Formats: sequence, C-alpha cells, structure tokens
Amino acid sequence: MKYFFIIFICGFFLVSCSTSSGVMEYSPNIYSVSVDVDSEFYGVGTAQKKTFEEAKAFCESNGRVISIQSVDNNTNSFGYTNSSIVFQCIEGKQ
Repeated sequence: MKYFFIIFICGFFLVSCSTSSGVMEYSPNIYSVSVDVDSEFYGVGTAQKKTFEEAKAFCESNGRVISIQSVDNNTNSFGYTNSSIVFQCIEGKQ
C-alpha cells in the first residue's frame, strides 16, 4: 500500500505539471496546439516533445502524417514554459 501511494503521488505531479490547449483548427487543414509545462521541473524540450506528440497523434488518427509549419517556445514569469506549433496533416507514409 505504501508503494502504491508513492507511485500515485509521483504520477499526479507528472500529470499536473503540463497543460495542453488541445488541437485547434485555424483554417482547413491548418492546426495549432500549445502545451505549458512547469519550468521548475521541465524545460523547453519537454514542452516541445509533448506538443509534437499531441499533433502527431492527431494527424495519425486521421490516417495522415504531420507537417510542421512553425514552432514557438517561450518561458513566462509565472514559472511555465510554453511550446506552440502550427502544423498540417498531409498524405504520406507512416
């Protein structure tokens, strides 16, 4: 029981340290997704990876592959690092 509690607490902190905007469609086949991570525990690489993984999963769920149009990373004064990407889902090999 003691180990279950420790694993639960660690998992809670890992999940609660990131927030996603979800995939948003700007215009036909042009999407954006943004992820904030806690700068105290994670850096821009983690934010960028989570953003890319969410966008890639979205495209793959529609039988397409991701094509990144732009990437923007920044850290704000509230202790969060943000990564945003604009992407398209295109036909291609998976």
